[in-house]
Amino acid sequence: MSATASASSSDRSHRQVWRFVLLIHRYLGIGIGLLVLLWCSSGIIMMYVQYPELTRAEQLAGLDPLLISDDCCRSPERIQDAALAVAVFSVEAGVDGLLMRLVLTDGARLVLDLQTGRLFDHWAAADLDAFGRRYATNHELSAPMDSIPVDRDQWTVHARFNTHRPLKKFTNLDGEEWYVSSLTGEVVQGTTFYERFWNWPGAVTHWLYPTALRQHTGVWAQVVIWLTIISLFLTVTGIAIGIKHYRWRGDRRRSPYSGWSLWHHYAGLLFGLMTLIWLASGLLSMNPWGMLEGRSIAAERQVLNGRTQTLGEAAAVLRSVVNHVPADTVRLASAPWLGEQYFVAWSAAGVPTRLSGDGPVEPLSAADVHEAVVRLNIGAISIDRLEGGDNYYFGHHDDMDLPVFRILTSESERFYLSVASGVLVAHYDESRLWYRWLFEGLHRGDFAPILRTRPLWDLIMLLMLGGVAVGVATGVYLAWRRVGPG
Repeated sequence: MSATASASSSDRSHRQVWRFVLLIHRYLGIGIGLLVLLWCSSGIIMMYVQYPELTRAEQLAGLDPLLISDDCCRSPERIQDAALAVAVFSVEAGVDGLLMRLVLTDGARLVLDLQTGRLFDHWAAADLDAFGRRYATNHELSAPMDSIPVDRDQWTVHARFNTHRPLKKFTNLDGEEWYVSSLTGEVVQGTTFYERFWNWPGAVTHWLYPTALRQHTGVWAQVVIWLTIISLFLTVTGIAIGIKHYRWRGDRRRSPYSGWSLWHHYAGLLFGLMTLIWLASGLLSMNPWGMLEGRSIAAERQVLNGRTQTLGEAAAVLRSVVNHVPADTVRLASAPWLGEQYFVAWSAAGVPTRLSGDGPVEPLSAADVHEAVVRLNIGAISIDRLEGGDNYYFGHHDDMDLPVFRILTSESERFYLSVASGVLVAHYDESRLWYRWLFEGLHRGDFAPILRTRPLWDLIMLLMLGGVAVGVATGVYLAWRRVGPG
């Protein structure tokens, strides 16, 4: 074969490859391009309306003050119940007295009636109705007009509600809906009509979150992962085609296209990399194949707690602190620290007070944290008190415990302890540090405090999302015009 024939054959192969790439890009551009366009538009909505989640502040505001009587805090009736190993517990007002809501060391949840010593794991319908009405009264909502049992729906599909199912759902004339756990009697979720309306084109679309799919967690995760991978392939091929057809030299127009094709070409060149970054960071948010899964910190939490107590011991130590509880307390939460039992009394306004059996005590101090570091044996290189967070522990749309103590270690790990309770509220190892930058940084623009300042953050994100949307929308239109009917 001559050199000329060989070169000609190579050119034909090269053209065939590019033609194949163009065809794949064109056909993927209809279905997958439409999906990416929906991700852009839903992302804009999510900037202003988040997926419904009942915050601690909303929970506290829905509770009654603790009215502690002389016969409070009876131990469990049965000896075998008193021997149950308790991880944490809280005390709140029930329908006819005080309740101790328990989380056992095996993760099970139970409720102890402190007036009768009776332990149970479900509530009667009448009691659930009373809890639902109390929440409405304390939040000054109009009375519920309806209440129905639900196992799961769009706003309670996440696995964190599994231990509370079935739920009792309450609805009022103002479009408010709230859900009471049949296990603990707590209100665990709340939504408004406004949130539900905007979350369908917002978070539900963005996360591919309809109940029929999301309730099958493994299937849902794989669908999102592989659709994102295909979207990445579409974007990479589009960038490659755009670069190949861009005229880098000469006096002619830089793009060989006109009309909608010209818009698609330039938008793809300008915002293609941003599209690629958003898709890749969105993929990493799913932690595919455990790529950025942080290590367990169960051992550190156990060291900070310092001991495991039985339910009988928990009830006994509770009796030593009840006389010191502030009058406006609506929740008394256990907060053990290095083997000593402490509590945090929360008011309806969300103000915490740390207590011991001897009365109110100071919040966590630097000396307390130094002692914890010695017991944890984590090689701390610095300990700081933060009043407003840092580049890793910060609020975006989420509530956060502040102030905190930050511990940096020689292994590049970061631990954050609540000053109010001593609870380990956040931890970053190498995997979680990467996750913070590759997802929260690249996907949400959370690189630095100044970039999270509004309206600067809004302007940057809207510009980027708008540019990506133009590139994708023109591609979908062109592909449909080329291969669609007619």
